[in-house]
Amino acid sequence: LWELEPPSSSVCRYTVVPRWELWTLISLFLPVFSFLIGGCGTPPNLTFAQLSKEYKNLTEFAVGATVRYSCQLGYMRNPGIPPTLTCLKNHTWSEALAFCKSE
Repeated sequence: LWELEPPSSSVCRYTVVPRWELWTLISLFLPVFSFLIGGCGTPPNLTFAQLSKEYKNLTEFAVGATVRYSCQLGYMRNPGIPPTLTCLKNHTWSEALAFCKSE
């Protein structure tokens, strides 16, 4: 990446931006770009769990975003399986494992 220095005369000089600076910029804006490029829509409705309140009114999620569910009435948490889904790079939600089981 090249950066144009402000002119101090009629000669233009270019300098190379250090790699660490470039990677810092990329890492800061990557979540924004992945959201603009596309992510996932509304998470799926599950028969055994409901989406947590904080996510219910959202319709767009960036790649890498994770949402949490809570068990429906008549179901209880299945220990060891996190009650979450993640928006994957292919713009789909991760598989909904049986993190809630029938009581």
